[in-house]
Amino acid sequence: MANLIIKSSADNLVLQGSDASPAITVGATGTTTFAENATLSGTANNLGTTTAGTLSSGVTFPSGHILQIVYGVCKDRKAVGNTPTYVIDIEFATKAANSTFFAVASVSLGGATDAEGYFMGLTLSSGATPATADYIDRASSGDSNVWYNVEGGNLHSQDFGNNAASFSVGAIPIVARKETTHAAGATLSAGLWVKGDSTCYINRSNSRATHEGGITTLMVYEMATGSNIVDVTDGDAA
Repeated sequence: MANLIIKSSADNLVLQGSDASPAITVGATGTTTFAENATLSGTANNLGTTTAGTLSSGVTFPSGHILQIVYGVCKDRKAVGNTPTYVIDIEFATKAANSTFFAVASVSLGGATDAEGYFMGLTLSSGATPATADYIDRASSGDSNVWYNVEGGNLHSQDFGNNAASFSVGAIPIVARKETTHAAGATLSAGLWVKGDSTCYINRSNSRATHEGGITTLMVYEMATGSNIVDVTDGDAA
């Protein structure tokens, strides 16, 4: 059976709407233009190369796909007392609903004596104001000193100062994750807080404010929700 061929006598093949305006225009070489949105049912097996366009928030990404990365840095050299102090606070809007968040921080910390121990935590709060109780994750509840619950959610702590030498600065890495039920476009605040046992030191040593140093950073990944993103193996509900 022969093919059905539709051929325009001019350059373009135009299918008009009821108002006689072009609804679908097919160019001489096959370039097709839709006047309004197009809905394709089923599966598009091969879209070829997409040269322009924007993916809206209604697009479903595969589980674990990174939707956005937000980053904050602190370069100030400071002493922090025994009140929780937010060193970094990042305000952002979610890209999708029910996302999973991973936070990765590196804290440049000085301290040498027993009084210079520290606590620190990572938080994710609704709105523009961070709160220490909104922990992303926290330490094990098996701690006999109950330090995991310091300020509502301590992630990492040390009773003694970070370094044996008074002129040393160490980089402390901390990582946490949290599954959420926030809507797309929700305003969140991700933060890194630090608290001294008595006093601890950010981006400097305990003895000198200008010789030794470093930077403190926080990076937060928003990922598409789904299964097999988080594997909790310790069974600790804290």
